Amino acid sequence: MHGVESKAGEAAAEGDYLSLLGRICLCLIAPLSGLAQAGLTPVLPEISAHFSSQPGADALVRLMMSSLSFMMIVGSLGAGLLAARMGQRPLLFLCLGIYAVSGAAGFFLDNIYALVASRMILGVVTAGWGVLVAAIITTKIAPGIRDRWLGFYIVSGTAGMFVLIVAVGALAKIDWRHVFLLYLIAVPMMVMLALFMRGGSSPEPVAMKADGSVLKKPVPLGLVLFSLLCGMVGPTVMIFLPFHLLGFGEGTPDRIAGLVVATAIATAVLAFAYGWLRKRLSVMMMFVIGFVLMCIGLLVIVLMRDYAGAMMGMILFGFGGGFVHPNVFAAAAATALPADRARVIGFVRGALYAGPLVAQLSLEPVFRAFGPSAPLGALAVLAAGAILFAVMGRRAYAPAG
Repeated sequence: MHGVESKAGEAAAEGDYLSLLGRICLCLIAPLSGLAQAGLTPVLPEISAHFSSQPGADALVRLMMSSLSFMMIVGSLGAGLLAARMGQRPLLFLCLGIYAVSGAAGFFLDNIYALVASRMILGVVTAGWGVLVAAIITTKIAPGIRDRWLGFYIVSGTAGMFVLIVAVGALAKIDWRHVFLLYLIAVPMMVMLALFMRGGSSPEPVAMKADGSVLKKPVPLGLVLFSLLCGMVGPTVMIFLPFHLLGFGEGTPDRIAGLVVATAIATAVLAFAYGWLRKRLSVMMMFVIGFVLMCIGLLVIVLMRDYAGAMMGMILFGFGGGFVHPNVFAAAAATALPADRARVIGFVRGALYAGPLVAQLSLEPVFRAFGPSAPLGALAVLAAGAILFAVMGRRAYAPAG
């Protein structure tokens, strides 16, 4: 009975699919997340120098980045809950509006504490609209092409971030404050969404049981834990990789940047092909192949201990990420009824953001005791554990119904 009712709810919730232009608009806002998370990295020294007379300025400037990451966890959880009450589209516009205001505030603010506060607000709404976009893609795009657009969304975020980083560098040469004006890009994005993204202006319809009560499923805790594991294996590599490279004299900014770019390109290539791959491979196999590649890549980095090995390893790691990252959201969407997708994706995305924080705290003692290569080896072990979880715990991402 529940399976029939779930399908009815699915059809009701997905009766008005997004147009092609609407889908493109959603993909175009993907780079805004990367801008929030990494856009200030090139100008952090300038910001620190500007506030050098402030006690603890260096720590407060770093807090502008770390506090954003923490608040993104809060935003992920909150957006999923609020979407059920406000509707996905109105909440998306609210988050993007606050994103533009809180992001651009740095151009006007001359108080380090106010800057930190604005970044915390930015973190909440960045995660919020990220959850909503993932929920809309998995609810308002026809099932036959949904996986393809999940991949396109990740590709758009990666490619667009390269363009924005170039813009950051150009603006920083004028004045570091001008970088904050880039966040106003959210305003024309809102205009495009208003013109081309129809539907979703009210809360999603709910599935009903035969007795008239609301059919709801609890948040799949197994999937949340698996997402935490995915978050621990993925972004954490970049925390420890520079120190590993320093161990054999390759830790210069340009060499590190080369690895970052190569990894991003590898991830984008596989993400672009995600829809094609999903027609041929199950969700479980996508996870298994992805984590096998990530595990092998990490082992290559640790064992070869030279730049060529690091490049080869990070390309393999990037390919693995292209399998895993869109697959997490596809799995989350499959486990939830349409009306619950924003809530479930919110918990999943929150777990992904929490992963690097948990991993760093866990691996710092390993770093101090055994050196900079040891955490990368530990991440390879975690990737192997993720393979086992994907196979043995596949009920965690079993489809709803």
